[in-house]
Parts: sequence; C-alpha cells; structure tokens
Amino acid sequence: MKREAFRLLENAIDTHIHVNPDLKERLLDGFEAAEEAKKVGMKGIVIKSHYTMSIIQANIVSNIISGIYVFGGITLNQAVGGFNPEGVEVAIKYGAKIIWMPTVSAKCHLMNKGKDFSKGLTVFDEKYDKEKKIRPEIIEILDLIAKANIILATSHISYEETKMLIKECQHIGVKKIIITHPQNVYTKMGIERQKEMVEMGAYLEHCFNLCTPHLPIICADDFAKSILTLGPDHCIMATDMGQLDNFTPVEGLRVFIQMMLDRGVKSDWIEKMVQINPAKLLN
Repeated sequence: MKREAFRLLENAIDTHIHVNPDLKERLLDGFEAAEEAKKVGMKGIVIKSHYTMSIIQANIVSNIISGIYVFGGITLNQAVGGFNPEGVEVAIKYGAKIIWMPTVSAKCHLMNKGKDFSKGLTVFDEKYDKEKKIRPEIIEILDLIAKANIILATSHISYEETKMLIKECQHIGVKKIIITHPQNVYTKMGIERQKEMVEMGAYLEHCFNLCTPHLPIICADDFAKSILTLGPDHCIMATDMGQLDNFTPVEGLRVFIQMMLDRGVKSDWIEKMVQINPAKLLN
C-alpha cells in the first residue's frame, strides 16, 4: 500500500503550484517543477502567479521540456488590472486554461489579513451592494470564459461572493468551476457549504498546503472527512505548494495521497481526484 501513492502519482495533474520567478521567493522554478513532475510520471502541472499571467511561463516551459503538460492562466489581482476583460481575452489567446478570481487583492483576503480593504476587489457591484449584483466587467469576463470553455477558479473571494458568482456562471454558461481551497480562512466552507458548491456543479480543489507546518489550518482528517462524505466526482486533490519552508509539489502530492489512503479513501477515488477530474477540466 505504501507504494500505491507512487503509482497514483503517474498521470496525475497538480492544478495549483507556485514557482519562481515571483515577487516572493519560491522553492523551485517552472522548469524544475516540470522536470520533478515528469520524473515520477505525472501528466501535468498548473502554474499560478498572484502578479502576472502564468500562461506565458507555462508556454516557455512547455517548449523546453517535452513529455509533460504545463498549464497556466491569469489571476485577476490589481497587478493585472483587477477585473480586466481585455487582460482575460489576451490570456485566453495565449492559451490560458484557468482564470482565477483575485487572491492578494481580494477584499475578503485583505480583511482576513487585517489590512486596509477599502480598495480590495469584490465581485459585487457596490452601487447595488444591498442587492448583491455582479459587477458588469465580471459578466464580460464570464462570457469570455464560457466561449473559450475554460476554467473559472474562485481563489480568495468570500463564500457569499462565490455563491453569487456560480449562479451567474450557470446563467452565462460557464461549465468548469473550481472552488479554490474551500477550507481556507478566506472561503470558510465547512462540509455543508462544500456540499452546496458541489450541488451547483463546482469542483472542490482540496489543497494540501493547508495541512502542513507552513499553513496549519486544517488536518488530514478534515480532508478525508470531506472526501468520504461528498465523494470524488467533484473533488480535486492539489498542493498549492512551492513555498521555501514546505514540501516540493510532487512530494507534497505524494504525502497527501498517502494520508488519504491511510484514512480510508479508496485508490480509485484518489485516481479520479488527481488524474481524471483535473484532465477533464483542463481538456
């Protein structure tokens, strides 16, 4: 059984890693991350940046290293103009597979960090705050995502924003939605809220980073309980790794897999969460 985790890494795709170059020093760069993943037989990785279009770096790495898929996208923080339809359109033309909602610029993120959130980004149009209407530029962005049939990921926006955003996605026709680390302090989704997201058609991206000394927010038992309760069909196991004081992404994913095996999650369920579901969404 201990070797089973290595077997399950084969053809896996980690949908969430951070690499150099970055404003914050990372453990490895995109080339190193791709080589490490390729060495264990993984099918692909997704590079995420808080500050720039990661699809550019993903394309460069893909051109140099064969035998593994390297995906990227754009995160809609202030550094790229926030909710910027033109930026999203350009990213899609470069081949972006994921459009992430704001992380470090999100109002919810800044509030939880105890920082000034007066200029923080929220999906709600504050002109109609009581009615909780979606900002018009986000409608444009969702339309671009729907037409390209790529993924919308929620990142660090609040549960209330996420719920309204998914409803708008359903109306516009966005079919691929990832709830980024639902257990994080920003999103604050317990199992009941996670179930609600799944019933709305979204995928839960369980990120192992939340269960490490770097960011000890939840424990492995919490991940296992969520997966065993909700099933694997709308779940993804990823790492959100690349920090200097953490596992490498590949080792993190292996440990995550092993921990879930040890807690009764079946191999075929894990295969669905690390291989089948990510591949389907990124196709």
